[in-house]
Amino acid sequence: MKHERTKALYQYWDGVRGKRRAPRRLEIEPGAIAPLLPNVFILERVDPATYRIRLAGTHLCGYCGHELRGRLFTSLWPEEEREAVRSLLHSVTEDAAGAVAGLEGREPQGRSASFELLLLPLATTQGVCERVIGAISALDQPYWLGNWPIVAWNLKSTRILWPDGTPPTYGEPAPVAYPPQFRGWLKVIEGGLSERTE
Repeated sequence: MKHERTKALYQYWDGVRGKRRAPRRLEIEPGAIAPLLPNVFILERVDPATYRIRLAGTHLCGYCGHELRGRLFTSLWPEEEREAVRSLLHSVTEDAAGAVAGLEGREPQGRSASFELLLLPLATTQGVCERVIGAISALDQPYWLGNWPIVAWNLKSTRILWPDGTPPTYGEPAPVAYPPQFRGWLKVIEGGLSERTE
């Protein structure tokens, strides 16, 4: 993570979630992240391939030149990149992972600026991750940004963030707390390895 807003939002989210997969949506206090709100957005998962923007900060709307609430998040990307964006969102909601990506935003005349994207899961009271909180922040501030809208976003790099250090076992739901696992004669425990006892 490069941008200070990205780091600050991740640290806040991680602190609120504690040892759970993700914090609940209602636990996110806007006042606690007030300086970050212009860059923050919240997505709602309609189905596994559809994510609608529920809220979008003023900076993000300003980057795009219009209100984003109600739009599909993938509509911000060209057709050939939408599947990659869906894949990132799938990891966030299904695996309770975070994701960070480097973006390039282009305005109508072809000029570009660099941005950083953060995606983090939010859980319902039942523990299902159906919301995503995120942020898009400009890594540079060219003179035209805010005067000319970003009309095309492109993914330049992506990275999955596993808050607990390792991904869940595929084919099984990610547990709230990762229990010890046995690997041969070793027992995997937090902080190291010990001999398996039988």
